[in-house]
Amino acid sequence: MSVAIPGFNSSQIFLAIEHLMKQNGPKLVEKVNGIFHFEISKGNEKKSWTVDWKNGKVCIGKPSNPNVTLSMNDEDCVKIMSGQMDSTEAFFNGQLSIDGDMEMAMKLKLIQQEEGLPQSSMTTSPSEKSLEKSSEEKTSLEEKTSSEEKTSLEEKTDSIKV
Repeated sequence: MSVAIPGFNSSQIFLAIEHLMKQNGPKLVEKVNGIFHFEISKGNEKKSWTVDWKNGKVCIGKPSNPNVTLSMNDEDCVKIMSGQMDSTEAFFNGQLSIDGDMEMAMKLKLIQQEEGLPQSSMTTSPSEKSLEKSSEEKTSLEEKTSSEEKTSLEEKTDSIKV
């Protein structure tokens, strides 16, 4: 069963964590050994994911006895988990709520730093990808134009020397 929920960008985070679990499950379980409940809101809708660092599983839904519950909105979840937003700052700004074992919650940052989460697909929206492509095309065009101008200038200089 997929951990993706249509309309929630944070689904990509949980897919990435699921991938990490498949790659490094025993190592991660040993480091964390706890159950995280993520409560993510988007507009009026709330969804829950469980990241079970005791048994190496990720699933949709609320666990019966989590060590820690992290509550945030969908956009902030993506930013925090992909390293674009500092979780401590988000906590003190009220963008992240933590209920339960604070020490366990801090282990998530350790996992992010040591294991990393794939960021390419999670952090770039289609409109951002379009902007990136436009920027790359602009740079390429500028380089080409600069090269053509340089060649033209060299030809003119050579003709003046003769």
